[in-house]
Amino acid sequence: PQLALTDSGLATANHWTLRNSNGILYFATSSASTFASSSVSALTIDGTTGTVGIGTSTPYARLTITASSSPQLVLTDSGLLTANHWTFRNSNGMLYLATSSPTSFATSTTPALTVDGTSGYFGFGTAAPASKVDIVEAASKPQLRLRQGAVIAGLYVDSAGDLTISATGENVRLQDEN
Repeated sequence: PQLALTDSGLATANHWTLRNSNGILYFATSSASTFASSSVSALTIDGTTGTVGIGTSTPYARLTITASSSPQLVLTDSGLLTANHWTFRNSNGMLYLATSSPTSFATSTTPALTVDGTSGYFGFGTAAPASKVDIVEAASKPQLRLRQGAVIAGLYVDSAGDLTISATGENVRLQDEN
């Protein structure tokens, strides 16, 4: 069974279709002649497995979101398209968490967090982490900051590769436990 919603004023109109096939509910768009049989499902609900797919007709988990060129999940602070967003995206086994402008999404900003699923590397401020924990920040800011209340210690690496340890206290100690 299939239900199609069509703008009858247009001879070549596309359709929104709703169909059931083997206990799976598909909600999709289609061309004027093909209906839901040739388009990617916008929403799939599999009544047998209890899985839901957005952008896929074969959901793998309870909720599967698929997109090839944009974030799979966007969190925004309002319903306005002019708001900034936090975006989550999986691309080639890399998980990206980034902020973005109202129009760029996660494609033009440096991710706040990147997880490389192949190597297990975590990157902060980089899209390509090169070690287990890779932190990239401007040389004028600490790449790692430790706090205990108002007491702060920072680690900096400058463009020459020099490491600087700064602290709000009087002493910086390197201790050998042996």
